[in-house]
Amino acid sequence: QHHPASGLGQWVARLLPGQRQKLDKGFRYLPKPAQGQRLLDIGCGNGDFLVSAQEAGWQVLGLEPDPKAAATTRQRGLDVTVGTVDILAGESSSFDAITLSHVIEHVHEPVQLLQAVHRLLKPGGVVYIDTPNIQSHGAQLFWKNWRGLETPRHLALFNPASLTGLLSASGFDDIKMERRTAVQQGMYLMSLRMATGRSPYGLEPARLTWLTRLRLSLSNIETARLEFITLTARKMNA
Repeated sequence: QHHPASGLGQWVARLLPGQRQKLDKGFRYLPKPAQGQRLLDIGCGNGDFLVSAQEAGWQVLGLEPDPKAAATTRQRGLDVTVGTVDILAGESSSFDAITLSHVIEHVHEPVQLLQAVHRLLKPGGVVYIDTPNIQSHGAQLFWKNWRGLETPRHLALFNPASLTGLLSASGFDDIKMERRTAVQQGMYLMSLRMATGRSPYGLEPARLTWLTRLRLSLSNIETARLEFITLTARKMNA
């Protein structure tokens, strides 16, 4: 629930890093909004995140190129427009936050996308991006069977340096990388299934080998080599 039964809950969460990662990811590492602040979710899908953002106090708008997914979002009482960011070409400085969760890897022109996001954000506004990391430990381990490749759906994959460089060149600063270690095991398991000729969404194998689990539990993989690049950045104040 969004209203804790006890004020001690926030301190308990600090002692449970896995649960805290899940909660932080669920709200996309965004600050608590002030009254009237607007959020745009590009590629909003079925609207799950928009529901959470609205409950957290944001005024939300979704963009979704898939009409069926957009229809599902509308049925939940949310404001969603069918199309891409090009629909908002006439707007600027309209949003306090813009989120792109597994979107940038699907577009033909990621540079133009980030430039549009920069234009649409108010000065000081924040962008959230989550995307597969081509420099990750899993990508090196599984190569062509790495779950993050998703050919041919993924058109452009980044490492942390290339994405942060692109953000800086687009006018963003205060770039903060987030550590999401909780997804490592799932990504490895799906990649292992692919390496054995199975669907990543199948049931076998159901677990990683004990040696792989041991390596995961003992490793302290640096942030730059985690499976996903998860970050926030701000538009420079005018």
